[in-house]
Amino acid sequence: MGFTICLRATLKVITSLHGVSSVVFSSDGASLLVGDETGLISMSGVKGQKEIPVREYRGHSDRITSLAVGSDGHVLISASWDETAKVWDLQSGTDQGTFAGHDDSLLCVAISPDGKLVASAGWDDTIWIWDRITGKSVRALSGHKGSILSLAFSLDGKWLASGSEDRTARLWDVEKGVHVLTLPGHSTDVSTVGFVDMEGRYQLVTGDTAGVVRLWNIGRIGQRDEPETLRGHEGTVTMVAFSPTEPLVASSSVDKSIAIWNLKTGWLVRRLTDQQNSISAVAFSPDGKQLASANKTSGVNVWNVDSGSFKRFDDEDIDDKIRHISFSHDGRLLVGGSENGKIIVWNAKDGTRANVFLHTPQKFKGLNLALTEPCWRLRARIRPSNCGR
Repeated sequence: MGFTICLRATLKVITSLHGVSSVVFSSDGASLLVGDETGLISMSGVKGQKEIPVREYRGHSDRITSLAVGSDGHVLISASWDETAKVWDLQSGTDQGTFAGHDDSLLCVAISPDGKLVASAGWDDTIWIWDRITGKSVRALSGHKGSILSLAFSLDGKWLASGSEDRTARLWDVEKGVHVLTLPGHSTDVSTVGFVDMEGRYQLVTGDTAGVVRLWNIGRIGQRDEPETLRGHEGTVTMVAFSPTEPLVASSSVDKSIAIWNLKTGWLVRRLTDQQNSISAVAFSPDGKQLASANKTSGVNVWNVDSGSFKRFDDEDIDDKIRHISFSHDGRLLVGGSENGKIIVWNAKDGTRANVFLHTPQKFKGLNLALTEPCWRLRARIRPSNCGR
């Protein structure tokens, strides 16, 4: 695979020969990491006009399905259809080890907040916990009866949540390696899980492909309160995003709306409606004041969370559905990846196009989204009817 970088006055163009399957910012927001369908990972700078050579991470033999950057900014974890996860030195590109033990392809990966442990899961219905330093397996967690679509460590690293095609989320004690809770109630695949710390009490948000988001109070581990079910969408929930500053969670849906919920009360705080088309992605800015959304007809809106007003980011280069959107860690950049393989970065303040533009001649098949990744894989193998959306 080769990249061509062209520098212009305000635009850098990087061309890839293969479809992009996963994208994530570095922890400082200065670089963009891209995984493709061949198993190659590349990193390119997204700040400044100086040409920065593309760094490549080679080692996987099949499609990259998930990327995670450690909180210290020095470590990259990757998962692949080749049934392995890898750990990389982010700066040198050195392969620091391979985690092998799964019996089928991986769909998701997570790294603990202290960077010592890595969790991986996928089609074999099993979660493996690895020691990142030694590369040795710590334990395997079994219990799900379907492919595992999403993983998340709690903020203190003590607990691990998993979402599965078996329509349940599970909570695990990481140190003991035991199953603590099974959280039922979803009628379809649990595609999204995430922790939030509410004044020292943990809550877990789970989302499914039927459009239901549920809020679980698990502050007293070992005892489960009845979950808060956040109902308000009339279609599939495509993404869930947590506010980094307030007890809020936002959910986007194919029903053309965004719902913002108060995690303390479970109440719907605000509904934002995009009349044009289904909303495919949503993301909070680092200061929690703005919410970016992308819709099926190539539009990108940046909303004021308090007032509900928005500004629209238009670009002539966007001519297909945007699948994923994300702010850089400093909030200065907004990146969107479209279904036809283009990645465009905007100045988040004024909506002008920034200095990075990536293009691939093939369509995106998911940008690190648990909701879409398994669906595309199923389509490639057995074409299930529920992957046609």
